[in-house]
Amino acid sequence: MSRKRIDRRMFARKVGTALGAGAVAAALPGRGSANERPVAGPTPSVIPPTSAKVQTTACAYCIVGCGYKVYTWPIGEMGGENADENAFGVDYPVAPMAGYWVSPQMHNEVQIDGAPHHVVVLPDPEATVVNVGGNYSLGGSLARRLYNPETPTADRLQFPQIRVGDALVRITWSEAIDLMARVSRHVLDTRGPLAWGMKTYSYQFYENTYAITKLAFDAVGTPCWAPHDSPLHGSDTPGLSDAGIDAFGAAYQDWKDADVIFVSGVSLYEAKAILFDDWVRPGGARLIVVDPRRSPTAEYALESGGLHLQLVPGTDALLCNALAWIIIDEGWADEEFIERWTARAEDIPARDSTDWRRARHAQTYADYVDFIRGEPLHVPELAAEETGVSVSQLYAAARFMAEPRPGGGRPRTSLMLEKGNYWGFNYPNSASLVSLGLLVGAGNRPGRMIGRGGGHQRGMIRGGHYPYELSPDRIAGQPVGLNLDRWAAGGNLSFAWTIGCTWAAGGTTNASRLFDQMHAQAREAPDQLDDSVFPNGPEGGLDVGLAAAILRRRVDAGGLVFVQQDIYPQKLTELADLVLPAASWGEDRFSRMNGERRLRTYARICDPPGEARSDWWIIARFAEYMGYEGFDWETSAELFREAGLHSAKAHDYRAVIELAREQGRPAVELVEEMGTTGIQCPIVRDGDTLRGTVRLHADGFNTKTGRAFFVRGSYTMATRQRERLAPRDDELWVINRRASTVWSAMIEDLRNPFRMAQLPNNPIQMHPDDARAAGLEHGDAVRVVRTDPDGSFEGVLDVTDKVRPGVVCTYFNFTGDTRYAANNVTSSEGDPVSGKVPFKLGRGRVERIEDGA
Repeated sequence: MSRKRIDRRMFARKVGTALGAGAVAAALPGRGSANERPVAGPTPSVIPPTSAKVQTTACAYCIVGCGYKVYTWPIGEMGGENADENAFGVDYPVAPMAGYWVSPQMHNEVQIDGAPHHVVVLPDPEATVVNVGGNYSLGGSLARRLYNPETPTADRLQFPQIRVGDALVRITWSEAIDLMARVSRHVLDTRGPLAWGMKTYSYQFYENTYAITKLAFDAVGTPCWAPHDSPLHGSDTPGLSDAGIDAFGAAYQDWKDADVIFVSGVSLYEAKAILFDDWVRPGGARLIVVDPRRSPTAEYALESGGLHLQLVPGTDALLCNALAWIIIDEGWADEEFIERWTARAEDIPARDSTDWRRARHAQTYADYVDFIRGEPLHVPELAAEETGVSVSQLYAAARFMAEPRPGGGRPRTSLMLEKGNYWGFNYPNSASLVSLGLLVGAGNRPGRMIGRGGGHQRGMIRGGHYPYELSPDRIAGQPVGLNLDRWAAGGNLSFAWTIGCTWAAGGTTNASRLFDQMHAQAREAPDQLDDSVFPNGPEGGLDVGLAAAILRRRVDAGGLVFVQQDIYPQKLTELADLVLPAASWGEDRFSRMNGERRLRTYARICDPPGEARSDWWIIARFAEYMGYEGFDWETSAELFREAGLHSAKAHDYRAVIELAREQGRPAVELVEEMGTTGIQCPIVRDGDTLRGTVRLHADGFNTKTGRAFFVRGSYTMATRQRERLAPRDDELWVINRRASTVWSAMIEDLRNPFRMAQLPNNPIQMHPDDARAAGLEHGDAVRVVRTDPDGSFEGVLDVTDKVRPGVVCTYFNFTGDTRYAANNVTSSEGDPVSGKVPFKLGRGRVERIEDGA
């Protein structure tokens, strides 16, 4: 057979490789100074009239949470080019990047109260925070995500549906929820809460996450719950948590104020363009980028006097500990900070404490020094051999971060980590990084912070306490969050409800295996619904009792009833017995905070399509059918208030609830009036004034004494896991990345041709030496294959020296399809301390896909 090829010119034009060093500064987004602005462009074809309704919202996508203004007005009206003729109050023409210029991606036509309207979603030109002056990246296309039947969004889920044979048939909400309740009651009565599970997002607005977790934890009482980005409940960065540091304690100003930023596992420009462009780059900090791939951020670091530490995948903890060895050996530790802000021996929890992780891994500074000096691999020469980072680079990085200045003072060093770090060897990576940060005096001062770059925005307020006591999983004899992926793959679920995530369609390790297991339990089970459940035809209504009886028989025979709740059909829809249409961003009034804890409201812009409803509404109606009390909400404003009463720590906005009660109005209105500025949580009151918290930990860390713990992040802690993960024979390390042009699993990107043109194929980057050895060429269609256990994914080969030899890099979850899921070649073996799995570390052999294969 002949090799299957992708046209090289098309591939290079559409996908390309990382920006070259000489092109980085010129290619980065930004508006520039006034004398650099482009000349005025053509007048937009769509201009809001002065009568347009104006609201504010924030981006639906990444953690940065850029602020946007929303303009809506009836079809048939249009504003003029003069300032007194349009809602913007500007004279046209204006420069395309000068603000108030509406591109086609910023406009759509929607239904509002059943009538057709124009909508323009424009980055807020008056923003003084986050995207200052109206900068934007992926969110510039927000308007196009709103439902319009004349666009590719036409396939939005609009009505509840039930699977009858091979078809999905429309039913009513009452029928769908009644059926779910009957099957759920049977499962809980006969098999208990360990057979009833939920896989849901952890970010999609306080109102929804509060309702979902109140149902799962308090009402149902199941430990079979996990967020979209992890197989189990628990801290993503347990090293930071055990040290006493909130992962989102920093303000964006801190990244601008830093002299040095240690960036581990974060491709800032590609995944958080505005954070990089508006806050990191203007501050002029020297970047130390830790990444096996020479990303555009690494190119920028090299170009601007920083460092790229191109380590061997999985050696992050050793790298941090080697830097600590140098800093301690050279006498560069911030002794004054350490004495004031870190724990004493009496602060360490006892071994029999319920705070079991800290009892085992928390350290004083003296303990930490002994640990760093006592491990031979921490010596720079040995660490360099293992990590692939030269001794000279290790010393240069340590010097940048910690060497006191000749005239006195120390560099203001901040440390940022993200999934490339903690989705490796979770506990040792996050623990070693936070301890390195404390060593150089970071954690609670301007320009000296430790925290995540972030993925999704922070939209989780839990409506109950996770029932650890019911989980069968144990670490060090202590109950931990149940690994839902492994539990489901073992056939232990009888009822599974997924909300707004891809899960077995690419969002977990070895997704294909989990998908096949669920398919066997749900779709290949003998008890399938047929036309008999509609005795008078679909128009005559569903016989809920008969349908429930059939599905109960499936459950009793070891089968699975699967419910998908989402905005679009996707791969998981193939598993679903019931498909529920959800309303999302722009279709209800919601709230959440961004990566610097800035709480904002998200306006209701338009009608949801058909009978789609907010997730909180669906949860409330289900709870009603189940007979659970406390779910009788009628508006999202009620949820905002109730969730606020349960908010705490970094999410705390109880002061808003209290002030609103005294003023006799809905609490959400107070935040709504703050527009795109919002307010940083935790929020406190000063009389009738609400005050936000710029950065956390200024008065102490999240420990009993307020002093932070050094945490033992040992590279050898994950030896068994690393041996299981490491490439064998002709396999290579497989890592994955995000991109600024598309979002997450690309579910919405698939409905936006403009965005899909930016990343039309799943790129697999491979070093020229490795490609040559495998007989592969740029543009080949390839498959990455792992054995023991088996797994694979497909893509298009991008031969580039941006990745180090022995490593291939691909997009994380291309189109949310198991054929392209990089997680198919990662290990499901969890971290020995946290149980978290290494989504960023896989292994596999790269082989060409021949025509017809």
